[in-house]
Amino acid sequence: MFKLNSVDGENGKWNADGQLRGWFDGELVVERTDVIFRTADFPKMKFNEFLLAPYFGPGLFPHAQKLWIDELAVGTTRIRPVPLEGAWE
Repeated sequence: MFKLNSVDGENGKWNADGQLRGWFDGELVVERTDVIFRTADFPKMKFNEFLLAPYFGPGLFPHAQKLWIDELAVGTTRIRPVPLEGAWE
């Protein structure tokens, strides 16, 4: 879950009140409520992309890397975990 921080564009001030939360199998594993995603330079900035990818940096691994993401859900409200029992039938 991402929520942009508030910005007072007229006075050139921004607040560290942005929120970031992440769940894994229904358990909250990441939570920050003091995030600055935008400043007074771009007070009307909004999210228009979602990118989830690994970054290892150049030269760290001599071979190609792969990332598999299974059952990722993206929405505008909190999405509850889906029970896996019988999901593959």
